[in-house]
Amino acid sequence: MTELAWSNLWSYSGQIALLVGVVGLAPFVFKMHDPRARLVYWQIALVACLLLPLIQPWQRGIVVVSGEMGSGVAMSVPAPVNPPPPPFPTRPLILAVLIAGMGIRAGWLILGLYRLRRLRLVSVLLDPVPESVRAVQFRLRNWTQLRVCPELTGPVTFGLNKAVVLLPRGFQELEPKMQALVVWHELVHVGRRDWPQTVFEECVSTVFWFHPALWWLLAQIQLSREQTVDRAVIRCTQARDRYVDALLAVSGVRERLNLAPAPSFLKKHHLAARVASIVKEVEMSKRRWWLSLAAGVGALAVGGWLVVGSLPLKATPRLVADSEGVKVMSGEANLIHRARIEYSQAAREKGIQGTVVLNVLVGNDGTVNDATIISGPSELRRTALQSVLQWHYARGMEGKKVEVSIQFQLSQPPPPSVPGPGKSEAVPAPPPPPTAPSKGELPPHPPAAPDSAIGTPRTVSHIVVEGLTDSARDALLSKLPIHAGSLATFGEMDRLLQVVREFDEHLRIALFPPGGQNVMVVRIYLPGPGRGELSAAEIPPMTTARPEEGLPPAAPGVQRIRVGGIVQAHNIIQEVPPEYPPLAKQARIQGTVVLGVLIDRNGKVVNIQVVSGHPLLVQSATDAVKQWEYRPTLLNGTPVEVVTTVDVNFSLP
Repeated sequence: MTELAWSNLWSYSGQIALLVGVVGLAPFVFKMHDPRARLVYWQIALVACLLLPLIQPWQRGIVVVSGEMGSGVAMSVPAPVNPPPPPFPTRPLILAVLIAGMGIRAGWLILGLYRLRRLRLVSVLLDPVPESVRAVQFRLRNWTQLRVCPELTGPVTFGLNKAVVLLPRGFQELEPKMQALVVWHELVHVGRRDWPQTVFEECVSTVFWFHPALWWLLAQIQLSREQTVDRAVIRCTQARDRYVDALLAVSGVRERLNLAPAPSFLKKHHLAARVASIVKEVEMSKRRWWLSLAAGVGALAVGGWLVVGSLPLKATPRLVADSEGVKVMSGEANLIHRARIEYSQAAREKGIQGTVVLNVLVGNDGTVNDATIISGPSELRRTALQSVLQWHYARGMEGKKVEVSIQFQLSQPPPPSVPGPGKSEAVPAPPPPPTAPSKGELPPHPPAAPDSAIGTPRTVSHIVVEGLTDSARDALLSKLPIHAGSLATFGEMDRLLQVVREFDEHLRIALFPPGGQNVMVVRIYLPGPGRGELSAAEIPPMTTARPEEGLPPAAPGVQRIRVGGIVQAHNIIQEVPPEYPPLAKQARIQGTVVLGVLIDRNGKVVNIQVVSGHPLLVQSATDAVKQWEYRPTLLNGTPVEVVTTVDVNFSLP
């Protein structure tokens, strides 16, 4: 298990312990005397404990990976940093104990179910049925099969559709009234369908065998269930004293080892509590019943909120590769995703640095609806604004305003652009030539081309996957955020790193320029012998176009920005699915059509350019996307045009 999994295991165990500790006081504080109310309350508490990982937001941190990603730079997925191993392997030992405990408990449960089946086979029908018992059957309209088992010391009930009541060997020696009360108790269990609940609780105790808080909670559920049945029987028979006598009479029999996962007429450790509840029966009005239960559930909700905040569960952090010298000072609280922040080469050369402060308005879906710049150098505002508009906040931040501060700081002063008097301008030495990688190693990091701006998005010509089986390769490709023909921004490359790492932490990623500076090949591979750098012959020719090619220029006074396809997909209001062309379906043609889309200031699709895709699928994809509508995109409060990409997938069953 990883460090994160261990941390979440202990946090979840602590959440359960704290929650049970908080809710355990509610029945006493709110005077929940009726066992029916306590039973419902304890069952809700059990469900809440089991669903805690699903109903709480997981903290997802953001790991900033500094460094530049220029043309031809090879990147590898960073491996998690593990602490040095302890002198004694405690974690493997703890994990082995946990698994062994679950195995023993599961074996105990299976043995109990097997014993129930065997007891049913060795039992015999109760014949003749005593008149007092027959009267109970007529009263309850319940004709569940009654059998006598000589190996039992107390009655048990099990089964769902064909329930069976097994009576002990001394049942026929009891007085008729006691016989009627014992059978009445078991038939009430049958009518309530308590056996499936009991089996479920046994499964929970199997998984959480190590957690004393859940064992205590399960014991409270079992006790409240028996007390509820006790009151139901007494309410119908009005034989309180005789019922207590029946309990005491059965308790006098020596109890054997009980492996049966089924409701039992008597568990000796519940005897005192059940007798006390019968003797000191306190009636609650219907209004008081609901008020006490509602107050208990309210305490449960408050307790859950407190324990989740005290011991939050943590998800895998997201990687963000900001430019060197960029640091987010504020605004990252409750942030689950943010795009890369660029430090433009032009600003670096001019020596411009400082802090850009923005006011961000979070929309209903957690994305940033609008962002206004408060202060900061004008040369740095654009890159900060473009990144912030693609940020995504967690639940609970809807409609809130957040102040974001982004610091841009040069690591060293820029070189002088004009030589001093009497001195000649220094000419920088050429970078050393890259060395060829040895087999099984990652390719070297070649320098960025001097005439290309660092951080310029490039079109992905092809994605090459090596070292995986065909099925694993197809599964990985279906999860990738970019495809052949996509214009890869740094935000999308960040998501690509995260997806590949979650798929297999041993995979590596490398980028290679097959020709121009605006085109690249993405290679995903497992390091190993014979898997070195791609040669020029292995890189297929470029067959895709840039999404911006062919789009008309923006009208005067109208600003146009580019937004990633995944981010812009959150702003879709109306999405019309494409029709599968009959000819393509007949030919078993499938794949992805990538379109470059121009969205006007009102959110309408006004122009579409085909980036890549099969000719038989392009027309259907284009006809569908023409009908899509988006929410208007605001930049400093002003609607702007958006250029984005749309992936339309066609797949056959």
